[in-house]
Amino acid sequence: MSRSAYISGPITGMENGNERAFSKAQRKLYDEYGCHFVVNPQEWFEGAEDDAAFKGCIRILLDTDFDFIYMLPGWENSKGAVAEKHLAERLGIEVVYSPSAKDFNHEEHEGHEGMNNQYSSRNDQRGRNE
Repeated sequence: MSRSAYISGPITGMENGNERAFSKAQRKLYDEYGCHFVVNPQEWFEGAEDDAAFKGCIRILLDTDFDFIYMLPGWENSKGAVAEKHLAERLGIEVVYSPSAKDFNHEEHEGHEGMNNQYSSRNDQRGRNE
């Protein structure tokens, strides 16, 4: 079964818009999670104004039937990522947390490993089976 995912994490204020972490997560989702469709908002909205990019991200979450949202290290410090997570939960989209900051080789995320153990939560409104 192929899956679809949306990547969520900090972009604003991050070096190169956190491109490295988003790209590595995207590859992981295709290669290890068997996803056939992955939305990488860092790539989709590169160069867009923050408000326009955020509105675009929200529209994508509302209009696309994702299997899960993949939360990158540091998501809890990003207003946009926090909002995306809450919206995903409200829509019944599974939330999957990246296993650790070390997977993304970012010094600015060190120390978040304890908060980002890989686990998922699901609001069963959609009635999907795993």
